[in-house]
Amino acid sequence: TGVPIFESSRITPEVYVGAQFGRRGKQALLDEGITGVVNMRVEYDDAAHGLALPEYCYLPTVDDAAPTVEHLQTGVDFMHRIIGKGGKVYIHCKGGIGRAPTMAAAYFISQGRNVDEAIALIKETRPFINITTPQLAALRTYEEVVRAQG
Repeated sequence: TGVPIFESSRITPEVYVGAQFGRRGKQALLDEGITGVVNMRVEYDDAAHGLALPEYCYLPTVDDAAPTVEHLQTGVDFMHRIIGKGGKVYIHCKGGIGRAPTMAAAYFISQGRNVDEAIALIKETRPFINITTPQLAALRTYEEVVRAQG
């Protein structure tokens, strides 16, 4: 896209999307007031490397693949819990390009946006995201589930 890829982006005051972080990155998240992390990487568990925050949600998803609707709901429930008590959530995969934005979009869908609006919101601050066809299909299914629940 010609747009530089930033390690992390603040989508809303409570929701951040980005890449995998190391020890310095963990401290930067804490300094930013991040209180919860959603990790979408099947290939890397933050907890196994001493990088998990106390509030940690691990939803292993293969790169370029779609999370299950159950994983999307688990992540959304986790985010609502953290944000509901005044916290901030950082969602990451390896590069913050596909899996993490997919989870962020599910959260915004749970707040009443449709799939396209949710993706557009993320692209405002992270324009280089690349949600794959399977990830987009999972979001459309998740949107149907959310709408059916009323």
